[in-house]
Amino acid sequence: MEDDTTDDFEPDIERQVRLGDASPISAETTSETHFDTERAARKSVSIAAERVQNILDDNGYLQGNIEVGNGTVDLDDPDFEMDDQPRSSEFNRDLDLGVMVFYLYHYSKEGELLSKPEITFDELLDAVPRSAEIQLNFEENEYTAILPVVCYKEWEKAQSD
Repeated sequence: MEDDTTDDFEPDIERQVRLGDASPISAETTSETHFDTERAARKSVSIAAERVQNILDDNGYLQGNIEVGNGTVDLDDPDFEMDDQPRSSEFNRDLDLGVMVFYLYHYSKEGELLSKPEITFDELLDAVPRSAEIQLNFEENEYTAILPVVCYKEWEKAQSD
């Protein structure tokens, strides 16, 4: 029988969930589609994620260990570790969506560090905006969302070779 001691693997990486520290960003665009609140909310977060990705790319920070996406962001998440706890009132969003920036350490199945970001988590936070205000102009309506930009410091362990 093989001794699998990697089941209790826990690297010396403190997981963190933080809003970016840089100034908020904004963007305005026109939409060709018919106005629908859910569609507008999803399009807004997609545009915001693209803007954040461009900021990180311009700074040379995008690499295999830093990824930008979007999804559900719970501002009441107990894992938020910061003096300035986010408040729902500072954001304007119809769905609980936000931009997600992942700062990842990758480990092998055996627990060996394979790769890590080339910058510190603090350097990432300094480059990432706290929020993104996106205004969509539709023919018959206007939609504005102020979305949180959340950074996640995490690690991943390979499940197989």
